[in-house]
Amino acid sequence: MVKTDKGENSEVLKNETLTPSSRAKTGVSRRVNMASLTPISEALGEDKSPKEVLQLIVKAAFSITRASSASLMLLDDDENLHVEVAEGFKDKRIFRTRLKVGQGVTGWVAESGVPLRLGNVAKDPRYIS
Repeated sequence: MVKTDKGENSEVLKNETLTPSSRAKTGVSRRVNMASLTPISEALGEDKSPKEVLQLIVKAAFSITRASSASLMLLDDDENLHVEVAEGFKDKRIFRTRLKVGQGVTGWVAESGVPLRLGNVAKDPRYIS
């Protein structure tokens, strides 16, 4: 346990896989190698650009979740979502994707603030190909 600046206790996950008892405590339902998060932690202590850190985060999430692809969208100055970083896509066309807040699955998440995990995103009625 570690004391935070607010005096709260916080658990620290070490560089190891989660055991059944730690999964029960943390709510993680399968084994996750915590070493896959090391590059993110190291990058935060280095002189990396925000985009480089976001790329490491998406790469780790892509690996941990075993997704077929992953992207992270940000709001631009016109309040539209654009792909900032991506993993698992065959070409660069993904970076031309633009969505309005509320449009598609990603736009819905941006609008509602509710995280969403879908097994097959193409089957969701909000999905835009």
